[in-house]
Amino acid sequence: MAAGLEAEMLKHLTEAATAADIDDATGAALGCIAYRGLWDLVPAGWNELARANDHASGYDGIAFHHPASRSLVVASRGVDGFRSKKDWLVSGAMALGFYRGQVPLAVDLLRRAWDAAPQGQVDRLFLAGHSLGGGMADALCGLGRSALAPQGFGDRPISGLGIASAGFSHAARAYAAQAGLTVNEADGDAIRHFIRKEDAVPHHPGRAIFGRDNLIASVYTGSFGQSGKWPQAMYSWVADWLDNHQQLLHFKFLTEPDSRHVWRNAAGAYDPRDGGRPAWKKPRQMRPDDF
Repeated sequence: MAAGLEAEMLKHLTEAATAADIDDATGAALGCIAYRGLWDLVPAGWNELARANDHASGYDGIAFHHPASRSLVVASRGVDGFRSKKDWLVSGAMALGFYRGQVPLAVDLLRRAWDAAPQGQVDRLFLAGHSLGGGMADALCGLGRSALAPQGFGDRPISGLGIASAGFSHAARAYAAQAGLTVNEADGDAIRHFIRKEDAVPHHPGRAIFGRDNLIASVYTGSFGQSGKWPQAMYSWVADWLDNHQQLLHFKFLTEPDSRHVWRNAAGAYDPRDGGRPAWKKPRQMRPDDF
């Protein structure tokens, strides 16, 4: 399934290469492409400007010029799996508000990308990211205008889109105070975060964002086994943590509202359905249809 979704995402970016604007689906795809394993697969029309791969902080990001929309794009990577201890430690420290974490590296990538962009061919800035990277996109929305002011950014518009975004605006504010930057609240409000209620990351207790949240459909799947007081194995449904955070599933079902849900059946197929959660009562003895 992941390979199919990855191919669909890359196909979308190929088609969007000639689009005059960066729409929501493209913003979500850019959040997916921020992972290093996909950097060399970016289709033509998204002209790479700069990369960041900082081992000390764990920050990864990639920047493009999109000639069709005359946009400078910076995409920041999210937490790179459960084994990426550094990402989790950095995220926790930023969530607690006492560590600026990856924010300086994201700002540095933004500045290098601006310098590398073709002169006179950038009319706007677009930020994207998934998870931790969504938090970095949020930070760059708030700080980008001030960070690029000495390089002549001027009054160009800034916008962005994060998926499954963590939020570290307090870390961005702390860095701004240290670096002599100004937070632009209006720019920060121009980024939208597409999140799920069953995803723990966008609901961590230390989360703070500049932008706005948009709730989309959560992902549920079936389970079969012992359930509470029942002596026999029963059918039930659960929210799958990994599915609810997975970036490609955000891209695929970005337009499904929170009033609906996405069901993953036993064969691994995903199907959007009515209702914020599965309608059948759990637990139950009879196997549900399309379990």
